[in-house]
Amino acid sequence: MIAELCEPGMQTVFHIGFPKSASTLLQYELFDQHPSINAIGKPNHRTNPDIHKLIDTLRFTDSSSFRYNPAGYDLFQQVQDDAKLNVLSCEDFSSATYWETAINKIADRSSIATNLHALDPEAEILVIVREPVNCLKSIYAQLATNNKLREDRL
Repeated sequence: MIAELCEPGMQTVFHIGFPKSASTLLQYELFDQHPSINAIGKPNHRTNPDIHKLIDTLRFTDSSSFRYNPAGYDLFQQVQDDAKLNVLSCEDFSSATYWETAINKIADRSSIATNLHALDPEAEILVIVREPVNCLKSIYAQLATNNKLREDRL
């Protein structure tokens, strides 16, 4: 599939990574390592301030404001590479919960989707999900390993 996407004429893929669905593996081992892919997101969001600002703009701006704000478009133009497939990948595009939107002022999923579409309406969308029971087991195992399980949350 990646070989097909890397053919001339393909410009952008938005990877909407769901939790515990191999997003980190794809970001670090495929998107960042493939010579025909310009990885926009992890792991480069920590070293490239423009990528970090772009992701935050997509996550924290409601869709009605994003359409009239050129900052997101300008940042996207700065981080694109016309000679490669541009893959914008971020788990936070899919996993913003009600509490995150209320407490951290993250835009809701609908606004994030609308912002992505406004950024590049011709982009391909890559969504990978995991079987729900296996996903819950993996989340539980990660929380248990990191000592983040609390009795008041069970």
